[in-house]
Amino acid sequence: MERASKSQLYVASRDGRTAPKSIAQSLCYCCKTSFLTGADGAMYGVWRHVYPGDLRDMAFTVSRDGGRTFAAPVRVSEDGWEFDGCPDNGPTLAVDGSRRAHVAWPAPVDVKNPNALSLFYATSTDARRFTPRVRIPTRSNAGHVQIVARADGSALVAWDESAEGGRRVRYTTIRRSPAGGTVTFALITELGMGKYPALAVMGGTVLVTWSQAQAGGSVIGVRELP
Repeated sequence: MERASKSQLYVASRDGRTAPKSIAQSLCYCCKTSFLTGADGAMYGVWRHVYPGDLRDMAFTVSRDGGRTFAAPVRVSEDGWEFDGCPDNGPTLAVDGSRRAHVAWPAPVDVKNPNALSLFYATSTDARRFTPRVRIPTRSNAGHVQIVARADGSALVAWDESAEGGRRVRYTTIRRSPAGGTVTFALITELGMGKYPALAVMGGTVLVTWSQAQAGGSVIGVRELP
């Protein structure tokens, strides 16, 4: 907790117009952050924050003035995960055409068993309040989650999880009802043994890549998803 309280999250522009500046402090510095620019021009970000009591929950912010200022971070979900260390397993973020933010992240189902991680999902339409978290139906210890939003407002999520002495990559599509109260998951599909998936949207096509072990090294798998 003491070391994490000294960490800060900085943003800057590559063209030098925005000098590096801190927008948050006391974050989990080993877990990846996720930042993007939405179709509306706003900048959105999410990271694993270290809250009082050493609770490692997700924090979310938005800038609507080109990164000059950011809103005070809001807590995505109160998971209650007390952990004196770094999980090295951060959140992922997507924003659809309706400005709905989709966030997925790893956390324990039971905080008394912090080594058994599952994945959770929540959304926000106003960048201030999130829906109650929903568990993504993983089979075993999961992480390295990635998410993209599709034109129809659904989200596609990929991750890796423990399997057969290694890691297996899986994905699913998440759909939320127009009223926002019901979440459904498509049939979960396995891509094979591997880890560290990455997703990209090209027009109407979603591509997934992942690392696969091979004798003497590794290769990168690539697949177009339906």
